[in-house]
This record gives sequence, structure tokens and C-alpha cells, in this order.
Amino acid sequence: MIASGLAFRCDGIAHRAAFKFNMLTITILPSKIKEIIPKQNTDLANQISINGGLIISKYYKDALNF
Repeated sequence: MIASGLAFRCDGIAHRAAFKFNMLTITILPSKIKEIIPKQNTDLANQISINGGLIISKYYKDALNF
């Protein structure tokens, strides 16, 4: 299992490598779920969700309106 942020390079590489081995991943966002930072990793966040991973944000109130 990979647990990391969604930084553009190193975290993205770790999450994509986990997908190759059918591992689950968890990402902790420094942003709202609807406003992925960095924007280049929006597709990666979607892929994490589709593959059964977990996306966590400290902005919990926005999760109610997702």
C-alpha cells in the first residue's frame, strides 16, 4: 500500500507503480477534493478513486457536497 500526497513527481510515480502491482493507495490532499492540487494530478486522483483507493482532505465540509 502507498500512502502519500499527490505531489507532481515523486508521489505520482509511487501511486502509478502501486497500480501496476494492484496495490491500494491513499492520498492526503492539501486542498479541497474538488480542487486537486497540483491540477496535473487530477486524473491520477480519479484513478486512485476508481481503483478503490482513498482520498483524504482536511476540508471535510466539502465532502458533504461532492
